[in-house]
Amino acid sequence: MLKKILKEIDQYSRLFYHHVALPYLLWLGLEMFLLLILVLSQLSALDNMTAMKEISESTKQFNQQNLAINFHAIKMMFFGLLGIPFGGVVVRGIFYGIDYYGKIRKGNRL
Repeated sequence: MLKKILKEIDQYSRLFYHHVALPYLLWLGLEMFLLLILVLSQLSALDNMTAMKEISESTKQFNQQNLAINFHAIKMMFFGLLGIPFGGVVVRGIFYGIDYYGKIRKGNRL
C-alpha cells in the first residue's frame, strides 16, 4: 500500500517537474536575458547622454524623464512577463488536481 502511494507521488512529482517547473524556469531564464539586454541598452543611452556636455538643460531634463519612463516600463514588463507562466502553473496545478481526484473517485489509483 505504502509502496503504491510512493510510486504515485513519484510519478506526479515527475509530471509536475516536466510540465510545470521546467517550462517556468526556462521562461524565467529567457526573460532575465531579455531584461539584461534592455537594461544594458538603457545604460548605454544614459552614458551617451552624459557624454554630450553641449546639449541644452531642457533637453537633458527631457532625456532624464524619458530614461525614467523607460526603466519604469522595463519594471512593469518584467512583472507582467513573470505573471504569465505563474498563471500557467496555477491552471496546470488545478487540472492535475482534478485529474488526480477523478482517479481516486473511480478507484483507479496507479
